[in-house]
Amino acid sequence: MINNVIAWFFENTSIFAFGVALLLGIIGFVKRANSKKGHVWEPLEFWMLFLYMGLAGIHTFALHCFWPELGPGQMSLGHRP
Repeated sequence: MINNVIAWFFENTSIFAFGVALLLGIIGFVKRANSKKGHVWEPLEFWMLFLYMGLAGIHTFALHCFWPELGPGQMSLGHRP
């Protein structure tokens, strides 16, 4: 059971990172818009670049380099070295 949950989480990490980055960015956007300091889009840009592009990119790199058999199997392509 826990193996399936962990596998499902790692298969959907980029979706989670996008959702969390969007949520944190919107919260920062609202806080910054109410305080009237700086540009209101900066928190959204920061969290999107850091979480979605940064951490999800590192995660994708690690999966492609160290576990190459996972990707084709999840895409129904069979085993491709």
